[in-house]
Amino acid sequence: MPDLLTVESTNNRAHKWEGFSDTPLDSFATTGVIIPRSITWDGANAIVGNLIFKQVKQYTGFTDTVLASFTSTESGNNASGCKWVSDSQFFVSWASVNDVYDYDGFTDSINSTLSYAASLQGCSWDGTDLMTTRSAGAVDIIERFDGFSTSINNSFRSPDANPASLAWDGTNVIHIGGASDLVIKFDGFTDCIESTHSTITVGTTGIAWQIIPSTGALRGMIGSGIIPFVR
Repeated sequence: MPDLLTVESTNNRAHKWEGFSDTPLDSFATTGVIIPRSITWDGANAIVGNLIFKQVKQYTGFTDTVLASFTSTESGNNASGCKWVSDSQFFVSWASVNDVYDYDGFTDSINSTLSYAASLQGCSWDGTDLMTTRSAGAVDIIERFDGFSTSINNSFRSPDANPASLAWDGTNVIHIGGASDLVIKFDGFTDCIESTHSTITVGTTGIAWQIIPSTGALRGMIGSGIIPFVR
């Protein structure tokens, strides 16, 4: 099983956890990101989205050394979700304008843009379909769409008042609650909770799996949604 990555704004740090547990392995200060909001892994490096500015930063491995960054042409800010899919597909959800951008890899070149309902939060990808979280008053929901579209094919209510972010382990939705700081593993894409644990750090809002491919073929498998658990 790979390790879980999170970001939190209390100390502006990224954290690595042993698998699906509350056992810490490593952390680093998110250099250049004042309030980290989201995190993903591109197969070799951590990528962190910023709450205040329109920047997304790529770090060398899991360290505080900035490798690259780009500033979005998006009119808003708050990179509330990000998900690396492949070298030509990188999703970022911008909560301030409720849009998800599909970037051409780690560049500011946009493949396409979709506008979603109000209070968009995190985003992820299951290999076929886009998934998002929304928090709109009494509506705290996790949604799945047909591919990269606005057509909903399934959804369920989040047990958290602020469904901040989500990830996909190949079988189940993993969800971080911004209000409770709970990490929740659901049974598939359902509201049936398989297991939970609390994060050590308050203010955790981003979550991702650190999947490390050993070959180029495995990198391709990640993009296709087939997730090889390599340690």
